[in-house]
Amino acid sequence: MNEPTPASSATPPVGITRYEPGRNSLRAAIEWADGFRDLDPSTSVLIKPNIIWGGGGSKKIPRYGMITTARIVEDLVVLLREHGCTDISIGEGTVADPQMGSTTSRGFTWSGIRRVAQQHRVRLVDFNAGPHEPVDLGGIQARISTHALRAGFLISVPVLKTHAMTKVSLGLKNLKGCLSMGSKKRFHQHGLDELIARNALVLQPKLTVIDGIYALAEGPTSLGAAYRFDLIAVSRDALTCDAAGSALLGIDPTSVEHLVAYADLVGRSPRLEAVPVRGVPLDEVSRSLSWEANTYEDVLRRAQISGVTVPWPGKRCCTLCATGLGCALVALAKDVAGRTFDGVEICAGADVRAQPRSKKVILVGDCAARSNADRRDAVAVRGCPVGVTGLLSTLAIHTLGLSEGLRVLAPRALKTLAHRLGLCDELFPAYRTYSPPEFDPLHFS
Repeated sequence: MNEPTPASSATPPVGITRYEPGRNSLRAAIEWADGFRDLDPSTSVLIKPNIIWGGGGSKKIPRYGMITTARIVEDLVVLLREHGCTDISIGEGTVADPQMGSTTSRGFTWSGIRRVAQQHRVRLVDFNAGPHEPVDLGGIQARISTHALRAGFLISVPVLKTHAMTKVSLGLKNLKGCLSMGSKKRFHQHGLDELIARNALVLQPKLTVIDGIYALAEGPTSLGAAYRFDLIAVSRDALTCDAAGSALLGIDPTSVEHLVAYADLVGRSPRLEAVPVRGVPLDEVSRSLSWEANTYEDVLRRAQISGVTVPWPGKRCCTLCATGLGCALVALAKDVAGRTFDGVEICAGADVRAQPRSKKVILVGDCAARSNADRRDAVAVRGCPVGVTGLLSTLAIHTLGLSEGLRVLAPRALKTLAHRLGLCDELFPAYRTYSPPEFDPLHFS
């Protein structure tokens, strides 16, 4: 490994290592970063992984690059134990969707992290369940998990992935999972990037560990494309770690708005020149991954469906509606693959306005309905968030017509019921296929 690059002694370094099976890769990255330098073994430690989806819909949804691997979380827990830490918790607040069966509890199981917690006697905390405390974020009121606010040593463990709304989803963005469900939605309504920065400033993670075994292009969901990266980046400084993570994805950190906003709040710079790197040099392992893509329309194209446009919702569409729309389109793409439609437009989020030329307009959620209130011929699927079942029904009926729509929905309803009863687990071709040994399911077991 290389010696540290010259930098101000006031800036904590980023330790970067190539991942190899065993704990030595993470151990080396933590040592390069002096990661446990300020960790009193008697302090309460809270690990915050990134489990964006709670395992609902299908267990066959690929996890690579979308959620933190159980492998990195387990290695971190063991190293903390070696350091003498006894009070360790793992907390997350995943996207909660009752209709699809997505919950934090199921997410812990689906990710393999529940097994880690049981084996190593670590507590699991569901941030969605509360309690939460009110916090002022630059004039915007938010509610943040009490567990996260009161943790003695908060460790953010994100995945190395891109994000269609924020370019990257790394350590700072990962902390959005500490919010109440209502506050998560409010972030999208009142300035996502600025509020991500202010939330991180309040929580002040003591360590960031970027899980780069896999990286995700066109994220943040499994509709993106995963790649095997085999990298780990660690730092006591959240800004420098995220700047390095952005560079690993081939994205200039000065172009990432929430990193710039955080840097302004702390009087720092997100420039790579300000990032002291120890271990593997960034230019040896960085790869350029695409972040800006309309994965919704990509799902339809891959299913050879034409005549339907789905404008990208933008930042003022919360994760709940964005995820619900994705789930509905994935099912529709399987059920009506190869169909040609005439001028159908599906709009979600507060920023999207339906095109005048569209012949059939479907508005997804309350925000899209308000923004397109003048479009009186549109069909609005109300909700905050929108319900996936109702959305799928509306999409099928108003694109195919009543009789054909019902013929499509009947077997879909049976499949959904069979899935909920545990009688089947459907494979949706909208998701990419990943094969071992490059993509190892044992990383999530």
